[in-house]
Amino acid sequence: MKYSLEKIGLDRFSWENLNLKSLSTPGNGLAATVGAVVGPHLTFLYGEGRKEVLAAFVGMIVFDWFTGIAAARRDKVYASEYGIAGISRTLFILLFPALANILDRAMGIPGFLFYSTTFAPYLSLF
Repeated sequence: MKYSLEKIGLDRFSWENLNLKSLSTPGNGLAATVGAVVGPHLTFLYGEGRKEVLAAFVGMIVFDWFTGIAAARRDKVYASEYGIAGISRTLFILLFPALANILDRAMGIPGFLFYSTTFAPYLSLF
């Protein structure tokens, strides 16, 4: 099967458009530095090759936040104390699978505790 440059989106590519000065901005440098520092720590805490699982996990947390905000607006019961407690609950929910991953590695279990602590609380809601 033969593809033309137009079909795969490279019809506008030229070496003149590839400008390295636009890539080396302070924002890109900061993002690269944060990624270089945070990435290995997240890999240590949550394990190798679990990006999709963590993306789904964070997606469920964000969905939970949006539905909570919608319910609070509907009932007109915004309370800052409850919101602050929700942040601490979210931090606990994020740290619990990290602790389970460390225990998995210590006991030689291939992710059993990690996956059970990641999805069991949310599966019980549905």
